[in-house]
Amino acid sequence: MSELFGGVEGGASRSTMVISNAAGEILATAFGGSTNHWVVGLDKCIEEFGAMAAECKRQAGIAPTTKLFSLGLSLSGGEQPQAQRDIIAGIRAKLPDLAEHYDICTDTFGAVATSCEAGGIVLIAGTGSNCQLIDAQGQGVAGCGGWGHFMGDEGSAYWIAHAAIKFVFDDMDKYLTAENAALGLDTEYVKTSMFAYFQAQNRKEMLNHFYSNFDKQFFSGFTKLVAEGADKGDRLCREIFRRAGDHLGRHTRAVLQSADQSVDKLNVVCVGSVFQSWHLLREGFWGGVGDVTPRPQLVRLLVSAAIGAARLGATRSSSGTKTVAVDFARTTETLES
Repeated sequence: MSELFGGVEGGASRSTMVISNAAGEILATAFGGSTNHWVVGLDKCIEEFGAMAAECKRQAGIAPTTKLFSLGLSLSGGEQPQAQRDIIAGIRAKLPDLAEHYDICTDTFGAVATSCEAGGIVLIAGTGSNCQLIDAQGQGVAGCGGWGHFMGDEGSAYWIAHAAIKFVFDDMDKYLTAENAALGLDTEYVKTSMFAYFQAQNRKEMLNHFYSNFDKQFFSGFTKLVAEGADKGDRLCREIFRRAGDHLGRHTRAVLQSADQSVDKLNVVCVGSVFQSWHLLREGFWGGVGDVTPRPQLVRLLVSAAIGAARLGATRSSSGTKTVAVDFARTTETLES
């Protein structure tokens, strides 16, 4: 059998693994939970890798003991060198038959490798948020965000859920800022949806979800109801999404300052569930970006960034350069500007 290459797109909420051949044909795809080791721990990460690999090998019709040539891991929270070494060591110890070679990078790198040949900007807005400028050599040039919900995650599903709930709490406390009070936004839809989603009768019952039993993925899931409210015309929900778009635009503007000004067109690869509501983010996003040159082109992945991770795992393997072909014309679509 010809050499096979694996790739993992590892998120804070869910992960995807593919097995590909050198021609870029996807032979298997499997799904798993969070593989952010900062969130779930190293042991849980390796457990998820093992479960996805077993399913992929089953689909591809190869024995569990058949090693892939390489496994590229494009992981949320995967930028710290010592953590990368710990993950690889853990995989080799507990999953010795998974692959011969490994490459780990942050989730932004896999998205760029999936969408374009020569670098670009990745803007992630899923459970969390992150933005990074990556050059044609696959090196990170500049970044903004990616520090987790304690220090930001602006524009993410977590941030949207938090902003909406915070608005309700402040309104009920009669503590709205002058800016928010001047908007005169009705909180009834968000308040009713909040109590229903979290199955709480009052705000004190909400505290369990904020502290002792905080689940970032579940908490962030409230964003879906905020999006539904915005689509129905609720002004508060629409304002929250406008602000989220503004934050994501400012992330993009921050890294654009380090871009090569001689480049005529620079793609911004938009990754994450929040971009399903691009129509609600668009106005705020371009306001946050402002008047910049060159004006970036926004694209959205049509496939998993696990494909780019497989490409990186092959090209950056320690044994020498291999290649996994990617048909970039089919991996993205352009977002309406």
